[in-house]
Amino acid sequence: MSTVVAIQTDHGVVIAGDSHVTQAGTITSTSANRVIEYDQIGAGVVGQSGAVNSFERRFESELKKYELEASGELAIDAASQIAVACAENTGIEAVVGGYDENKIAQLRQIDDDESILPEQQIALGSGAQLALGQLGAVNNSQSIASAEETARSILKTAAQRDPSTGGEIDIWSLANNTENR
Repeated sequence: MSTVVAIQTDHGVVIAGDSHVTQAGTITSTSANRVIEYDQIGAGVVGQSGAVNSFERRFESELKKYELEASGELAIDAASQIAVACAENTGIEAVVGGYDENKIAQLRQIDDDESILPEQQIALGSGAQLALGQLGAVNNSQSIASAEETARSILKTAAQRDPSTGGEIDIWSLANNTENR
């Protein structure tokens, strides 16, 4: 299934995911993309490979459509609503990152029951239980670069214990934009 972790600090947010795809306990790919980037919106997605690919295509399409139809920048709450609509009946789990109205980077967890939860540390997928213990020790005052290294380390540790987690690690981050408040 793969693993995605997300960290929100006082300086911004980080979303990281591994690249393994497994089916029936066998690794079928080591190059899947679980981290999506669209302008100032990022997402991490886990689930069945076809559902993840479908979510990614639909999410990017809906974000583009929203940008064309709406005036102003796409904020985290609108992106989260779009993610919920795209995730409906897919069985995927997702986290979305982006700016709030004050240009503070935020995370939202998209649950399979279509709820949106604001969280500061999120772990999804097959290695989530392994990752959650390490996320509990995250220092919220750490820099974005430090949070990226923390996320990478957590995924590497999960890969040692979870056969469905591994391969390359993709990372997306967004720093708070306090200059434009």
